[in-house]
Amino acid sequence: MRSIEAFSITSHSPDINLEYRAKLKDGTITEWKSNGDFSGTIGNSLAIQAFAIRITGPASLTCDCIYGGLFQGDHFPIRASNGQWSEAPQGGNLIAMQIAFLEK
Repeated sequence: MRSIEAFSITSHSPDINLEYRAKLKDGTITEWKSNGDFSGTIGNSLAIQAFAIRITGPASLTCDCIYGGLFQGDHFPIRASNGQWSEAPQGGNLIAMQIAFLEK
């Protein structure tokens, strides 16, 4: 199964602003990105081993961002929320991700 090396997130709601970042296989932690900018690398063979997503602005007071990553070697997603790392304890590479928004 192929690992994810980069991702971007775009919100189609003008009320929800998102920021996201990644931790790469070599230990690099990317800056917080937003507005569809890529987090990670493209063509450098550096898999993502953790990621975090947060809501910014007024929506952060009324919504939670819940997400999970499926990592190589794990059978269940590693869940996190509101800017915490979704990261496999064994350091596996990210192969899938899921994001949900819930009202507080």
